[in-house]
Amino acid sequence: MTACRIAVDAMGGDRAPQAPAAGAALAAATSGVKVLLVGDGDRLEQAYAASGTRRPQNVELVHASEVIGVEESPVWALRHKQDSSLAVGLRLVKEGKAQALVSAGSTGALLVGGCLELGRLPGIDRPALCAVIPTVDGKGVVMLDVGGSTDVRPHQLVQWAVMGSVYAGAVLGRPDPVVGLLNIGAEPNKGSELVKAAYPRLQRAAINFSGNIEPRE
Repeated sequence: MTACRIAVDAMGGDRAPQAPAAGAALAAATSGVKVLLVGDGDRLEQAYAASGTRRPQNVELVHASEVIGVEESPVWALRHKQDSSLAVGLRLVKEGKAQALVSAGSTGALLVGGCLELGRLPGIDRPALCAVIPTVDGKGVVMLDVGGSTDVRPHQLVQWAVMGSVYAGAVLGRPDPVVGLLNIGAEPNKGSELVKAAYPRLQRAAINFSGNIEPRE
């Protein structure tokens, strides 16, 4: 069986490339996955040399000569920086050379690039950022969207609820996970017009919807 291959944007984030290089080495050594570390090859080799860390055999360097900055327009950057670490990483996934891409770089460029290069699932209008929030019982809670969009419609909240439910079942092993709508109160008539409009749609969706939940829950 072919080992899982994860592409890592080595030039994205505040402490790049040192932090991604160190993280790639740790992941490769402890999980057995193959890491395709995408970025400036010379700087990555220097990062390993400076830290005294030996690059594991299952960490492969994939050279990319450009970097997308967080201040740049995502669409412009992806169009004009085809050899950026983020663009190259996305192409590795698109071409089947990697199963996933990890990046701490420009969120906007990652979302736009993901849609342009990898596409969206059928029936999904726009992507969402997902996070697993730690809980006291150790099970964790799946939350989305956590910053991918600022202006959404009720039916998109339903789409994200379905995606979150599927993720909780497939990745966290939760059969029929409970889905709640984060709001300022538990009553169906509470909250913004957006969440009030989404509530009945969520009731009709094929998910285990429990109603509104407050942040303290």
